[in-house]
Amino acid sequence: DCPTVAIRDLVVRHGEHSVESGGIEASCDLTVEGVTLYHNRGYNGGAIGVHATLAMTNSTLFENEATVEGGAVYVHPGGAADIQFSTLRRNAATGSGAQGSSLFADGSSSSITVSIAT
Repeated sequence: DCPTVAIRDLVVRHGEHSVESGGIEASCDLTVEGVTLYHNRGYNGGAIGVHATLAMTNSTLFENEATVEGGAVYVHPGGAADIQFSTLRRNAATGSGAQGSSLFADGSSSSITVSIAT
């Protein structure tokens, strides 16, 4: 079994990873509330990479960078993200053929829902 992980009122900055996400990489369901992620750099998902379900509210993701896909958030195949009341600014996917400056859902079995975000 894989428990839901909850992260609240935390700042994650200057993380870096050459294979996964630079900030938070989650294999289990992830709840993020009131979290700021900035200046993180990863391969897929500069700030967050999720293999299961991400529920994010009242959070800020800015100036994160992915080498390939999802400058801020990368949803792996079969995963899902629900983002509400959050700010995503100045994120980038920078490599050759990169996609999703802020958000990227990989494959038809993954999804991203965004509500009231800037």
